[in-house]
Amino acid sequence: MMRRKKEDALLTRETILDAALKVFSRNGYALSTLEDIAKEAKVTRGAIYWHFENKVEIYAALVGERSSKAFALFSEIINNKSSPLDKLRQLLIQPLIYIQENAEYRAILKLTTFKTEVTEEMIPFVQKKVENNRILTGYFVKIVEEGRIAGEIRQDVDPEVEALIILGFLNGILLLWLTDEAAFSPKQQAEIIIETFLRGLMPE
Repeated sequence: MMRRKKEDALLTRETILDAALKVFSRNGYALSTLEDIAKEAKVTRGAIYWHFENKVEIYAALVGERSSKAFALFSEIINNKSSPLDKLRQLLIQPLIYIQENAEYRAILKLTTFKTEVTEEMIPFVQKKVENNRILTGYFVKIVEEGRIAGEIRQDVDPEVEALIILGFLNGILLLWLTDEAAFSPKQQAEIIIETFLRGLMPE
């Protein structure tokens, strides 16, 4: 009986998060209320308060938990035994394909990019974005340095400058597709887009 109650509680929690994603995506974070989420989830406000203290906590759980698989993908690529250039190639190609294939993560990115107003309560999430960008930049610096040593990347490339260029390119191409999904197909065109970009790093 206790196990069943725990399973039911977990199911209710996931239902609330599913509903929150729909409501936030439809109304924007600032204009969404707990009443909206409860109505979408078909639960009482009491059920929401059983699992979450407030709307911010729902947002934090939603973005954090529903982004975990994408972060795991990055981690898997970073830790694999591929050559530096191939590792960089996969770090640029796979996120594009993953976003096209994973509707939920695509919705999370659209929520955080287009539907989250920067208010005081959102400052910690902005700071987290900055932190994640710096971590990713650090990975790119290391990969470019390793690529230079391996002879896969030109010796005149500055790793720190190039890491910023790579991050800007990745963020830009992701934003382009999130804004206009008809612009290109990541599954069909990501490889040629990334290969064209990487040619600028390779020795002649």
